[in-house]
Amino acid sequence: MELKDVFMEYGINKHIMRYTSKVKIDDSGPKLRVAEKLFNILQEKLSEWVVKFQENGKIVVESVEISIEDLSSSGMSSTSDTDTSQSQSQKNICVTWNNQDEDLGSYILNLLHNIS
Repeated sequence: MELKDVFMEYGINKHIMRYTSKVKIDDSGPKLRVAEKLFNILQEKLSEWVVKFQENGKIVVESVEISIEDLSSSGMSSTSDTDTSQSQSQKNICVTWNNQDEDLGSYILNLLHNIS
């Protein structure tokens, strides 16, 4: 049996590269609320794919993962994930995908750039 057949039989990808990009947005709401808004937009725009919302606020479409990060207005301050009353006004939408979903990952990234 050839090596590529073994990989196929066990469902193992030979090489997996992940790409990550970030989109900065202004939103003073808590990270979870921002993620819920994005989830609703992505469900509408990506009706032919299954868009999943995880308990931790991460959104998943195929191998594409979308998460929200708080940005500090000054480099010295920081916020706790549990402190939703003092949410930062700027956030990063972090989009990561593997090479097999390059088209979908790029499409989602461009969509997020257009709505930010």
